[in-house]
Amino acid sequence: LGFIIRGMYGEGSQPEGCLYQISNRITMGVTEEDTIKRLEEIVTQICEKERKAREIIKSDNFSVLADRVCRAYGVLKYARVISSKEFLKIFADVRLGISLGLIKDITYETLGEIMIGVLPANLILRNGGKVISDFERDVLRADYIRESIG
Repeated sequence: LGFIIRGMYGEGSQPEGCLYQISNRITMGVTEEDTIKRLEEIVTQICEKERKAREIIKSDNFSVLADRVCRAYGVLKYARVISSKEFLKIFADVRLGISLGLIKDITYETLGEIMIGVLPANLILRNGGKVISDFERDVLRADYIRESIG
C-alpha cells in the first residue's frame, strides 16, 4: 500500500514498547486524500491482525500472560527507579492487560498521559528545568508514575 513500518523513533529504530511509526513511502504524485485513504486501510488491517493475535495469546496459557501483565502493573505501581526502556516494555504489557480486562483500575487515557509525562524533557521540566543525571531522571520517572496511578 506504499507505507513502511518502523520503530517508534523512525528509520533504524526498534519498536520499543510495541509502538510503531507508519510512514508513507510514496509522496510524489499522490494526493493527501489518497494517502489518508491508504493509511486508513493499513491501520484497519493492523488492528484486525492485532485483535486476532490477542485472541491467540489469550488462549495460549492465559495464566502465564496474566502473571506477566499483573507483575508489570505492580512494577509501575511500586518501582522507585525505572528507565525509559523498562517503562516502554512495561507500558506494552499493562496496555495489553487493560485490553484483555485484566487491569481495570487504570484507563488507556491515563496510561497514555503517563507515557507523555515520563519523556525525558517532561521530567526535566517537572524538575524545574535543571539538568539531571540519568539515574535522577529514572527516579523522577518512577515518582511520576506512582503519583499518576495513585
